[in-house]
Amino acid sequence: MPYRRKRIPENSIQCRVFKHKPNSGVCCAERIEARSSQVTGRGGRRILKINRLKRTSRKHEKDAEGRLDDLFDEHIAKEFVDRDVDATMATMVFEPYVYNVPTMVGGFGGEGVRRSYSEHFVNQIPKDAVATPISRTIGKDQVVDELIVSFTHDTQWDYLLPGLPPTGKRVELPHVVVMKFENGKVAHEHILWDQASLLVQVGVLDPANLPVRGVEQAREWRIAQSQGLVSAKG
Repeated sequence: MPYRRKRIPENSIQCRVFKHKPNSGVCCAERIEARSSQVTGRGGRRILKINRLKRTSRKHEKDAEGRLDDLFDEHIAKEFVDRDVDATMATMVFEPYVYNVPTMVGGFGGEGVRRSYSEHFVNQIPKDAVATPISRTIGKDQVVDELIVSFTHDTQWDYLLPGLPPTGKRVELPHVVVMKFENGKVAHEHILWDQASLLVQVGVLDPANLPVRGVEQAREWRIAQSQGLVSAKG
């Protein structure tokens, strides 16, 4: 029997609205709309409309997530693979900002970010530097990546170690990168890591009597991922 010819109790409305994916995390607005349809007497036709809305919105969310995924990877590739300041800036909004929390190195506005990339980051990246992804969480307009940056400290790299001459030490450093997007471009980056772990690894901090760890951080993290204790996608 068509829905419009049958009176449906309020609890059945909720069941019909969510019957496709009971745990899909439909937003509260859709739940309220479903309840309102019963109160206003719009009946089954309204229920079907909400169901279509839900399926469409989930498709749009998946498309958006995939696009943010690609935008994040493109930006990182311009930095670490192409090592091209102009190409990196082309992935960003006109007035972005980048803030490296532990060292407070970064830039605000287009000129500030370009200067930071040119003088303290992209043009100083060690030749063997690699960014290895660990996990990724994608939101509506923001991506959070956990990754490990590995390199030999054979060149001064002010992004991580401002003013410190090359030590020749091998480094494996866990990072968290929070990247916000606006209209398909990077609007800002917040970048975090454990500076004490980095200083231990380059030999300028003695961990003997301190509650700090060196390369063990990254290596234990890799083990956790390989054993499935860390999800690759949030």
